[in-house]
Amino acid sequence: MVTLVTIGSILSLLYFQNQNIGRKDLDSIKKALLTDRGGKVIELSEVQGVVTLVAFWATWCGACKVELPTIAKLYEKLKNRGLRIVAVNVGETISKEEIDKVWVSLKIPFDYYMDYKNKTSEFFNISALPTNIVLDKYNKQILTSNGANDWSHARYVDMIGDLLIE
Repeated sequence: MVTLVTIGSILSLLYFQNQNIGRKDLDSIKKALLTDRGGKVIELSEVQGVVTLVAFWATWCGACKVELPTIAKLYEKLKNRGLRIVAVNVGETISKEEIDKVWVSLKIPFDYYMDYKNKTSEFFNISALPTNIVLDKYNKQILTSNGANDWSHARYVDMIGDLLIE
């Protein structure tokens, strides 16, 4: 098997060195349960085989509302190559309808899931929002990033783009 390594991916890895990068084994990812907007419960393990950005957010998180549109731009750039975004809403005290209003106002082109029982946020040890986790197609944790980032920046697009061709 030939692996293509670009200068962009090497620079991205050097950049992410300070952002808790690691290939955490996620065999027990089935504990990460989410509820879609229709009420169906899913396991995060269902995304195996696809590069996935798991974005933890809340309506009360100002930085999340700034960051989510940049994740949407990343998604638009890479969705045809197979990128999946799983936006996980946590820590809400408002109704689902109010959450939906905020989501629609942000004009995000993918859906979000609720972490009602905090199983997913506990699984990933989420202690701050926004937090984003990149999983490769084998459900290996490649990156954990805390705080708002511009996910449409070339360093993120290149790094995730490289994962999509592995």
